[in-house]
Order: sequence, then structure tokens, then C-alpha cells
Amino acid sequence: MAESALSTVLENLVINPMIQETSFLRGVPEQVAEMKRELRRLQSFLKDADTKWRNGDARVKNWVRDLRDVAYDAENVLEMANYMTRRNNMKRGFRGALTRYAHKSSDSKQLHDVGVKIEKINRRLSNIFDSTSKFDIAKIDEIEIGENSSKDETLRARRLFSPDSDDNVDVIGFDSYRDQIVEQLVDPDNQLLTVISIVGMGGLGKSTLARKVYDSSQVKQHFDVVAWVAVSQTYEVSYLLQEIIKQTTKKNIEEIDKREEEMRKTLGEFLKEKRFLIVFDDVWETTTWNQLQNPISVFVEANKGSRVILTTRIFEVARHVNQKIKIHELTLLDSEKSWELLRSKAFPSYQDVSESTKNELEGLGMELAEKCEGLPLALVVLGGYLSKNLEYHKWSKLVGKMDWEVLDHENNARRILALSYHDLPDYYLKSCFLYIASFPEDYEIPVTTLSQLWIAEGFVPHRRGEELEETARRVLDELVQRCLVQVTERSIAHGWIDSIRIHDVLRNWAIEEGGNDGFVKVCSSHTDVESMNSDAMPACRVTLHSFFDDKLGGVVPNLRTLLAFKLGEIKSAPCLGGLRFLRVLHLEGLRGIKIHNEIKRMIHLRYLGFRDCWNIELPSSMWRHLLNLQTLDASGTIIRCLSSSFWDIPTLRNVYLGNVAVFIPPKPNQQRSLHTLCIEESPSFTYGCSDRIAMFRRCGLVGEYNWEGTIESLMVGMTTLVSLTLIADKIPSEVFFKFPNLHEQTLFGQLTDQRRLSNVNLLPQNLKELCLVACKLEEDPMPILEKLPSLVVLQLRYNAYIGRSMCCSSHGFPRLQNLTVWGLRSIEEWKVEVRSMPRLTRLGLTLCPKLRMVPEEGLQHLTSLQELHLSRMDSLSMDSIKKLKENGCKVIVVPNESANEE
Repeated sequence: MAESALSTVLENLVINPMIQETSFLRGVPEQVAEMKRELRRLQSFLKDADTKWRNGDARVKNWVRDLRDVAYDAENVLEMANYMTRRNNMKRGFRGALTRYAHKSSDSKQLHDVGVKIEKINRRLSNIFDSTSKFDIAKIDEIEIGENSSKDETLRARRLFSPDSDDNVDVIGFDSYRDQIVEQLVDPDNQLLTVISIVGMGGLGKSTLARKVYDSSQVKQHFDVVAWVAVSQTYEVSYLLQEIIKQTTKKNIEEIDKREEEMRKTLGEFLKEKRFLIVFDDVWETTTWNQLQNPISVFVEANKGSRVILTTRIFEVARHVNQKIKIHELTLLDSEKSWELLRSKAFPSYQDVSESTKNELEGLGMELAEKCEGLPLALVVLGGYLSKNLEYHKWSKLVGKMDWEVLDHENNARRILALSYHDLPDYYLKSCFLYIASFPEDYEIPVTTLSQLWIAEGFVPHRRGEELEETARRVLDELVQRCLVQVTERSIAHGWIDSIRIHDVLRNWAIEEGGNDGFVKVCSSHTDVESMNSDAMPACRVTLHSFFDDKLGGVVPNLRTLLAFKLGEIKSAPCLGGLRFLRVLHLEGLRGIKIHNEIKRMIHLRYLGFRDCWNIELPSSMWRHLLNLQTLDASGTIIRCLSSSFWDIPTLRNVYLGNVAVFIPPKPNQQRSLHTLCIEESPSFTYGCSDRIAMFRRCGLVGEYNWEGTIESLMVGMTTLVSLTLIADKIPSEVFFKFPNLHEQTLFGQLTDQRRLSNVNLLPQNLKELCLVACKLEEDPMPILEKLPSLVVLQLRYNAYIGRSMCCSSHGFPRLQNLTVWGLRSIEEWKVEVRSMPRLTRLGLTLCPKLRMVPEEGLQHLTSLQELHLSRMDSLSMDSIKKLKENGCKVIVVPNESANEE
């Protein structure tokens, strides 16, 4: 992993535009050029160094450590020069910058320091190169370059494509378990609370089986409310309760009283009259169930047929429950099922493999399946590896190597994972995979966030004619195809992956691999942080789970990345002193914290995250210093003030704002290159407060601003936006016309001046996904929206339209695939004409109490419809959907008492 840990840094140093930006500095150009040449040579040595290191050569390990340190120092000094240039240009323009620099003593001193540091770095690089002969590392002319490299790169580019296969994880061999569990869940004769335990070793498919059952339409229809909670080895009861409340009551995190006793009371009162299903995934201790007993005792009294599913590796945990229990102990797959699972991954449906190739490899494949000894995780990962190596000699060679009978099943899976990992063709793929291990166990990772982190780290390569975000998704597709990560959600509008999860066995292996070479260190205690002092290869990235260590800056002064999760128990502001070289800072779950001025010194920051934080006070002047910032993620967070200087950051690309008490929008000449913008003004109907001011007063803030005017200011000239989310009490209708390049748009709030909406030609023609919530449209929106040529997903929610009738005309919505109509309480009639919505596959109707019928002939026109979901639609005539069932459409009806309001 020396290659993956270091090549990214070197690549950035060699090709990054910052080098060109510093070329005007007096006395520096020649030094920079020399450094570039040396770094190119270093990059060529890395693969050979990595091999020798893994073969146990400690001297090479020390060499690699020194190389990484000097490479990071080089990047820091070049970025400082670039920062000086950017700061000066922002003040007075580029022309004449050199002359003006010369007349400022402070800038002259900084320029002198840059030059001195570059000279020191070049001397260190020379010493490192001189030492390579001692270690017999390959000479540069022995590295394959030229035509072969070009062909290899083309092959790699072809590999990165988005699979169109079904991402649902397999339950091959567990079909009977699935059927039995579903039957036990929906059994009408059993009205007692019943706990269903799924037991088995790591990698056997417990969570996969539970997820299949949980997502089943039969199960979802049967229960009033459902929740899935990942427990894992380290957990907090308060966090588990909070998650159950969020998922069952649909409350926002700001609405939940975080005191444990109050959460138990809230949960018990809400669920006592409900039929619920709660999944506790990956439970390790019997005490977990004991700690949750208080609310469970309330559930028992209801006797409405509620169920709990519990997955665990430990049989004692499974049978510890003192309620009625059903235990399903999973076993290893037999030879037939093993080959069936391996074959499904080795020859996936999205990959065109000839029958002759399949036949040639089948015998070897069966032998390899036998070597996995029936462990599904090993079979799945091996299948992903084989799908990328469909050659007889490779399969045959692997059969001879796989002699692991002396190892246990989990170690077999780890050996196969190592095989698949080292087969990744590029350093950036390896870096991206190891980075996923930074997230907590069983964490559902949003791909948008992951991609932005990868880009901030410099892992995503530049490809001609392709945005970095698109390349990042292709990298993720490659990891999915190799079965190194699990897909948990996929976008209907775009077809790409929205969220992923990594199996804990794979995550543990990645943590170990990443720790060995200093790529990442995952810490669960202060002892873990202190241990880095003695590490042979100190980590350049650190993840903290459920705690913060204020001494981190002293232990790892050259730290590049700090991710910290579940920080809700921290009572004071985390100390960030000594961390001035951070590129990524992500703090999740802080409460009522004032961030000190030390953050101003972090001029290298690309990514800054304050997610799900409450009442965060940031230094108002900090934005003038963060001139490299690409992403600010403050979703679910209240920030006291966002100053005007924030919009001056030239590299800013993605902005997610929760609630800002003092919000100063950009001026016409400020930020105009945003890709993603999300602003939540938090209307009163979202939080159940009497008004917006009441919400701010809860955390000692008062904000009274003209938000409609603020939004209008945001719209001036911001034409590069691809994704826009606005949540406000009132939103000007002009927002529809100001962003021509939008692909995704969510508007949550009343639209003003609705007469302007009739101008269809000004709507964004590339819009694929549109969600309208509480917009209170008075005129039928369908005649306008149906003319959007690219629209794939449309959601109309909570009084988005307050009229009585809707009409979808012939040839309207040419590409629409998913339509959700939820909470339109005034609508009485919906007309669907012939040849309307020709591609619609899923239709959801919920809580439209006055909609008595959809014309039967209208629904029959929806010839592509595959799923119809009806919830709280008791007034709807069932005669209109009988023929849909006959034509093979899946119709899911949730009766009035079984639906929960969102």
C-alpha cells in the first residue's frame, strides 16, 4: 500500500495546477522544476518499494516512511505558495501581483520562507535517492512505460462502468430461512411480542438475510412501523433509542429530547398501540437486550403481534431474550449452493461472457467454490475477483494456491479479500477502498459524501472530458463489481449508487491493512491515539469514534485527515491546535460548541464537515483563510453566523447548510461556480414549532430575516448548479428559471408569484428528479411538469398542490419512471390520458383522502407499471386496479390504520 498511500500525493505534486500558479515567485521557479523532476523519479520507484516492504525488508519500510514525510512537506510548501498567490489575486487582481508582493515585508518574508523550505526538501530528496542503491530498488529505466502503459490505462478506463444489474444481495442457500422468518413475522395467530434471532459466524449472511426479510413488501405491509438499528461491538443505548425514534416517529433529530429516560417514555407511548418490527443488527452482548428492556416491557403490554429481529454471532446472545423467541442458526452452504453463489458473482448479468468461456472455467470454478468451504462472504468476494480475471490460466493457478484447510473460515475470507484487494489495478482504487474503513462499523455511507471526501483527498484521477464526481462514481462501481462493498440504495433518477455499506470482516481487514502503512488509523479510545507515538509508520489519517482527543495535534502534527463520529457526549470544544495541515475535517454530532480561532490556520482544508451538530459557533472571519475549501457540509446543523466572506472562496463547489441564524447571501460578483447547494431554513411545519424564531430561541439564537429576499439573492448568476435543495417558509417561483443546468431539485415551502410558472420553455430541460413539498400550488402542475423531457422521478408531497383535479395528458412525461403523490388532501379526481407516462414503472399514492377514484381506463394506459403502492387510500375504488393485478403489476395496499404519516 506504499504505492496507494504515496502515489496520490506525488501525482498531485506533479500535475496539480498549483505548481504553475507559483511559477512567478522570484527565485522559486527553478527549485519547483527540480522538485517536479525528483518527484517523477520517486513515483516510478514506488511499486518496487512496496513489494520489498511487504516481503519484510524493514530498511525499505523506513525509506518509504521518509519518502512519504518529505512528499507531504513538499506539498505543504507548494500549497502555501499557491495560497499566497490566490489570496493576493482575490484582493487586487493578478496583474502586477509580483510587484505588489515585493513591497510588502510580510509577503516577502513568506516568499523567502517558501524558497528556503524548497531548498531543504530538495536536499532531503537527494539524500533519499542516494540511499536507494543500498536497498537494490529498481532503476527508473526498468519501469515499464510508454505504449504498454497507455494500453493498460485504456483497459482500466473500460473497466470503470456502471453495472445495470440488480444490487439486491443474494440469499442463495437461505431461501427456506427467509420463507420461515417471513411466515413467523406475519403470523396472525401470534399476537405476543416475539423475538426472532438469526445466529451464525461472521460472513455467513445474517444481515443479508435479515435485510431481505425486512425489505419484503409482505412484511412492510403487515407492520405499522419498522426500524433497523445497527448495534455492533461499540454502541450507546441512547443512540439506539434515538435511531428507533427517528425511524418510527419520523421526527427530526432536533425534535428529540436526548435524555435517555425521556426517549424511553416517548418510544413506549408511541409504540404501545402500534404493530412494530425492529431489527437489532449485529448484537454482541447479552447486556444489550437488558439495557433495552424498559421500553420493551411497554411493547409487551400492547400484544398486537409486534416482532423483533436480532442478528448475532453468539448463540448465548440469541437465546438470552426472555420473550417468546425463534432461533434460526445459519449453516455453511453445501457444494451445489456454493458454486451457484460463486457463479452468480464470477459471471454477473451485466458482463458479456460467452458460453464457451463459462464452460471452460466451470470445472475450475467448482474447485474454487469448494475451497471457500461454504462461507458466503468468501464466495462473494472471490467471485468479484474472478469476474475481473476471466482467464483459464489464472483460475488454474489460483486453484493450486488455495490450500487453506489449516485456517478458520474467517481467515479464509481475509485471504481472499487480500487477493482481491491486491488485484485492484490502480493505487487510487486501493486508496478509495481503504478509506471506506474510516467510517464506523455498519455505517450507511452516503456516496455523495464519500465522493467529495475522495476528491478532497486527491484520490480521484482527472479524466479528460469527465467531471471528478463522475469519475468517483465509476471508481465506486469498480469496487461494487468486485464485491468489496455492498449497495444499500440506488438512485432511480440516475441509476447510480446512493449509499453503501462495508461488511465488518472486510472493514476489519482494511483497518489492519491501512494501519500497517500509515494510511489510516481508526481509534476508539485515547490509548489508541497514544499508541501512534510508537508506530513505525505514523498515520496520516485518523478516525475517532465516540470521543475526541485534544492531544492529537501533538501526536500527529502532519495529520492530513481527521474524521470524528458520534461526538454528542463531548462537553467542550475539541482542541484542533497543531492540526494546521489538515485537508479534511469532519466532525459529526457536536452539541452547543464554540469552535476556536485555531481553525483559521487550516489553510489547506478542502473538506469541512459539521454534520448533525447543534448550535455551532464558528469564527466569523475564518472563511477569509480557507481559500482551498471545496465542500462545506453543515447539514442538520445550526450555525450562528455565515459571513459574506464565505462566498468569496474561489474553489467552493458543494454547500450544505442546515439552519443559519445570521445568513448573508452572496453579492452579484461573488460565488458563481457551485455544483451543489442545499439550504434548509427550517419552516415551522417541519419542526412543529410555533414559528421559526421559536426554534432558534431554543439554542439562544434569534434570527428574523427576509428569507425570500435571501433566496432571490442566491439565484443571481449561479448558473452552474446541478443540484439544488431549498427549504423555507416561502420560495419565489423564479427559482424554477434561474438554474438551467439543474439535474436535481427539491423545493420545500410555499411558492410565491405562481403565475410565472406557466412559462414552460424556461424550465431546466435537463432536470431528472423533482420533489415539491408544501408548495401550495393552486393550478394543476401536471400540464407544465409533463413537458420536462428528461424528468425521471417526480414527488408531490404534503400539499404541494391544493387543487381538486389533476390531468396527465397524452404524450406527457415521456421519461418518467417513478411518481409519488403523498398528502394532497384536496385532490378529488385524477385523469390519465392514453399514452401518458409511457415508461412509468412505480406509482405511489398516500394520504389523499378525497381521491375517490382513478379512472380505470387511465391506469390501464400505464402499460409499463410494475408496482402500485397505496397507503391510507381507503376511499379509493378498488375496481380501478383489479386489471393491474391481472396484468402482473404488484399492488401493495397498506390499510388506513397501518400507515404512518411522514
